Formats: sequence, structure tokens, C-alpha cells
Amino acid sequence: MKNISLGILSVYLCMLLSSASFRCYCGNLPYEPPSDMSIPQTPSKEMQDNSTKDHNTTNDEYKSHSVADLNNGFYEDAISNLNIYCSAHPSDIETRVLLAQSFYDEGDYDETINRCNLILQQNPDEPSALVLRGCCFMYHRDWVNAISDFEKCSQIWPTNDAPFSLRAMAYYHQHNYAEAIETITKSLQIKTNNSNALLLRADACGSSGRYNQAIADYVSAISCDTNNFNAYNDYAWFRATCLNRSLRDAAASIQMARAACGLTSWKRWECIDTLAVAYAESGDFDSALMIENLARNLQGDSTVDEYLIQQRIVSFKEHKMPKL
Repeated sequence: MKNISLGILSVYLCMLLSSASFRCYCGNLPYEPPSDMSIPQTPSKEMQDNSTKDHNTTNDEYKSHSVADLNNGFYEDAISNLNIYCSAHPSDIETRVLLAQSFYDEGDYDETINRCNLILQQNPDEPSALVLRGCCFMYHRDWVNAISDFEKCSQIWPTNDAPFSLRAMAYYHQHNYAEAIETITKSLQIKTNNSNALLLRADACGSSGRYNQAIADYVSAISCDTNNFNAYNDYAWFRATCLNRSLRDAAASIQMARAACGLTSWKRWECIDTLAVAYAESGDFDSALMIENLARNLQGDSTVDEYLIQQRIVSFKEHKMPKL
């Protein structure tokens, strides 16, 4: 299976925080870590600052301005305003969680952990701080501490599916597929038609040899959300690379991979890479090579990804399936 993107953490984090109406800002968290984003700075932002903030700004206005700044992606301004507010209201847990999330949105995971630690010293059972810190541990690939935070959060919030899904994701990245399947199944008992949860279970089942269950879950994940490009992409990968060769289906893989590429406007190299492997499985190595070169043009700065793509290109030139 292709590794589940840690960017899905943002999906579950948004779900979890938005489910608590008494908790913090529920903005649109980016699919990828915010450090990869280019935040536009426009003159209208300066006009907004001049028209809405003056020397008589109250503490409550600092808080309201910060929410607007977060919605617009101005993380530094939000953090500055929230620091002012929190200094005047040190016991306001809701706003302190909002400040921690601002650092998370900015991509400063170490500072998010520090802020969550301070909150949890005051209130050890604050679920929003636990899940924020757990997500940061995930980005640092500290699976053990992530699992611990998500498990405690699920005990505090047993009717919310997101902490179970997040813990299952950590188990998956630990290669503990049995625990991942068991935990994500609990999540699906709470929310049955969750496309990302079904996808996670499908990937865990596929990685542990439970192929029939994997196929059923991939189909269900796509049925629940026909715009979930990760579901199309992972199912395409499964159909092109399954260790049980009788379950491979190059034509279906190409169809699914093309759907994933279309949903992402052909801008995600991972989806294009899957399509190249699908064509290779079909025996069309010329198309595979052409498409893999498209993936190389979109690939970022990761030397690991660059090496992987180069190995694929070498294999396709030799009319061989790449080592997976």
C-alpha cells in the first residue's frame, strides 16, 4: 500500500475540533502541512488592519480579529492578537487552545506541543489539547506518544469517531495493522459512512493480507465520497501491485488512477505515479515512462521521492515492473 498521507491528520483534526462547539476556531485546515503553502499577502490586509484596529482595541476585539486572521491565513497576526488576549485571560482554556492551533496551522509543531503542554498542566483532560499534541507527535513520527494522546482523548470523548481514527492511523504507520483495523472499526461503529476511515481500514487490510476485506472497503470508501482522490489512488495502487497476483486488474487500476489524477487536476505527483505503475502492470511501458516523467516534473524537494521516481523510470525503460 502507498503510505497514507499525514495531511489527512488535518481532516480529522478539523472534524474533532468542529464537533466541540464550545471549543476553538474551526477553520479549513490545509490538506498538506502549512509549511508547504504560499500565504498571499495583499494590500487589502493592510487596509483591513488600519480600518479595524486602533490604539483602543479591547481584549475581546483582539480575540475576534484573530479568528478573522486565521480564516484568511494570516497566522502571525492571529498569534500576536491571541498572545495579547491570553495574557489578559490566562484561565481562558478555549482561547489558549485556539492559540495552540494557530501555531499548528502555521506549521510550528514544536511550539504547538509546548502550548498544549501548558494547557494540559492546567487541565489534563482537555481533549482539544490532547488531539492537537497527538497530531504534532504524528508529524514528528512519534507514534507511541501520539497513540497515548489519542487513546486518552477517545476515553474522554467516547462518542467521537475522530480520536479512534487518528489512533488507528498511528498504529498503521507503526505497521501494527491488527490494532489499526480493530481501532478504525470502533471509529466506524460510531460513524459508519466515513470515507477516510474506510480507506484507512482498506489500506491496513491490504497491508496485512486481508485482501477481500480491503477490496470491499475501497469500494465503500469511494461510494461514500466520490471526490476522495486518496480512495481512488490507493485502490488503483492495490489493483496494480497486490501481492496476490490473481487480484490485480490493470484496466481497473488505470481507470481509478485516472480518476484520482482528474480530481487533483493532475497536480499531485503521487497520483500520477500510481497511474504510471498501473500502465506498467498492463504492459504499456511506453505510456508508463511518459507518465512517470510527468510525476518527476511535479515532485518536490524530497530526495527520497526523487530516488523512487528515478528507479521507476529505469525500470520502465527496461520494460520491467519496478521494485515496490
